[in-house]
This record gives sequence, C-alpha cells and structure tokens, in this order.
Amino acid sequence: MTDYVRPAFAETVFSPRASDPDLGDDPSYADPETYRPVAAVAQALVEHVAREYDVVVDAPLEVPSAHGRWLPEPLSRIVRISPRHPGEVTVWIMVGTEPGVVGVAAGAFSSFAFPFCSCQLCDEPWQHVADGLEEVVLALARDGVRETVEAGRRGQVEWSLSRTRHAWSGRTPTRGVRRAELRRWEDALAGLPDGRWAGWTPRRHDG
Repeated sequence: MTDYVRPAFAETVFSPRASDPDLGDDPSYADPETYRPVAAVAQALVEHVAREYDVVVDAPLEVPSAHGRWLPEPLSRIVRISPRHPGEVTVWIMVGTEPGVVGVAAGAFSSFAFPFCSCQLCDEPWQHVADGLEEVVLALARDGVRETVEAGRRGQVEWSLSRTRHAWSGRTPTRGVRRAELRRWEDALAGLPDGRWAGWTPRRHDG
C-alpha cells in the first residue's frame, strides 16, 4: 500500500476578516481564505483511499438525516465512500461553501468537524486542521469507528476512533431522534462486533 502524502501548499496566515461587510474589522474572526488548503487536503484523501482501498466513491445529493445536524452549511460538495464488503464503515466527506470548512460523517451517526472553531482567538493554523482531518479519515480507513446507543429518557449516542494520536470521539443526546431511527441504529450496530464498523479492505495491486 502506498502511503498518503499531503499536497504541497504555499503558507497561509491569519488576518482579520475585514472584507466581510457583516463583520467589518472584527479581529475575532479569521480570514475566510485561511482554511482554503483544507478542502484540497480532503480531495487528496478521497483520491488516496479510492486508490488504496476496495471502496466505491460517488457524489450523492444529500447525506442521511442522522448526519444532517452536523453538516457545514451551506454545502458545495458531498463525497460518499462506500465499502464493497459487509460490516465496513461508510464515510461522507462534506465540503462547505466557506473555504476549507469540511465535515466528516461515518457509520450510523459519527461526525467530525474541521476546523472545530474558526475564530482568530483560537489561532489554529490550517496545517493543524489538516492534520486532524488526515488523522480522522486515515483512522476510519484503517480501523473504522465504534458506535454505541444508550436508550432511555437520558439516552445518548457515542462514537470513538482507535489507534490515533488524539482522542477523536463524541457524544450527543438522543432527544429529538425518532424511535424508528434509534431502532435502525440499534439493529445496525447489533450485527457488529462491539458496535464497531470495520475499516476498509486494502485494494490489491497486481505487480
């Protein structure tokens, strides 16, 4: 298998979003161009996994409703990466119209946002955002994701990645989720070992 290599970009620095008439000279927001390279990193990751894993890549018009609440809005592009083998994880990579805003959804309800916060006070370079995006997508490709559903009045769903440098995980209450959807999640996860969607099968390269 060929290792993933990040595309080369010119350095990008933070600057006030003075060009936005709604924000004026407010220094608490980063220039919208700051994270533009992150979208190119997302595309490079799609090309890498399509080349190295036995998956199907397409561009649906929408994502499942379970992932809709965490979408970057508005969207400019959706890429779905579907496995060819049962029990493996399906991943959606969603690119927002604002430069470099990317969401990753996986499995039944897992989600990851990049950047987590784009204000200048957080002072997060695009390279760090790209590091996180790469770590999440490559971890999903390699090991999949574990998801659990806790039912009841105070129910919640949780998800987590494994073998990553950072603790990529999340949880959210099930309040507002329809019972039929909760049952679909529970049924899907019941057929998986410990609720874990597997990573993808590597593609065989002849020669």
